[in-house]
Amino acid sequence: MVVDCSYIGDSIAVGLQQLDPRCAVHAKIGANTDYIVKHFAGQGGLRYTIISMGSNWPDNPHNIENIIELRRGIRSDKVIWILPYNRKIACLIAKIAVQYRDSFVDLAPFNSKDHVHPAYKPVNKKINDILDMVFD
Repeated sequence: MVVDCSYIGDSIAVGLQQLDPRCAVHAKIGANTDYIVKHFAGQGGLRYTIISMGSNWPDNPHNIENIIELRRGIRSDKVIWILPYNRKIACLIAKIAVQYRDSFVDLAPFNSKDHVHPAYKPVNKKINDILDMVFD
C-alpha cells in the first residue's frame, strides 16, 4: 500500500505520528538503529517521511551504516530527520541529512523531562513549518 506520509523510527516517531494520524507509522518504542533498519527499511511516505532514530543506544558501532542504509531506501519527495538530544549521534544524522539534501529538526532547543523525549507539539510545529515551505 502506498501512503502519502510516514513516520519511521523509535518512540519519538510514535509520539509525533499521533499528532499527524493520517500518516503511516513504522516505529517501535525502544527501537535502536539495528532494529529500525531491519524492520522498516524501504518504508516511507510518497510525499514525505519523518525519521527519528539514534536515541536508543547512541554508541552503537553500526549507527552510521544503519542510517545510510535506511535513507537509501526512502523515495519520498521530502525527508525530515529528528536529531536526538545526544550530540554525537545527532551530528552523524545531520551529516547524512545534508548529503541527501534532507531537512532536520534538532531536539536540542526543546524542553525534555528525560533528555530523550521532547514536548511533541512544538516539534510538530517545526516539522509543519518545513513542510509548508516545501509544499506551498
